[in-house]
Amino acid sequence: MADPVPMRILQDLETTLGLPDGGSSYFFDIQKVLIPGLNEFEILEFPGIAIIPEGTVDDDTELLSEQTTRWNILLIAALNVRTDADDQILKLIADVFKALMIDPQRGGNAIDTKWRGWTPAAPSDDADMMTWAEIRIQVHFRTSDTDMTVSR
Repeated sequence: MADPVPMRILQDLETTLGLPDGGSSYFFDIQKVLIPGLNEFEILEFPGIAIIPEGTVDDDTELLSEQTTRWNILLIAALNVRTDADDQILKLIADVFKALMIDPQRGGNAIDTKWRGWTPAAPSDDADMMTWAEIRIQVHFRTSDTDMTVSR
């Protein structure tokens, strides 16, 4: 049996966000992408990205044979840096954006992927080296109304 469409979307995000390799097209070589699920998590390899699924919004559709959903997803992109942290986190955000927009249809499992904004952050404790950004995206997808493994 095929995996549910949301699971395939998460797998695509995990693969896609691991693409930045620090070559001529990207600023950084992403070391780790994780999907922590409902558990607490800690990013231990840098640069690293955590994919955190949030809530969904179901779209009204006139077609009774399908379910259309907008899925909010939070990405935490983190660096182990304090020097030039503002510039460095903006470069990491740019890498994430570039990788995500290579295939906004998430391997054919989504209608589109929308960038919904980002917020950079840094710890208040000077001893902590981690700088991060909270990046919000929304994935719009459609499934059969009776089977979440069938993408429409």
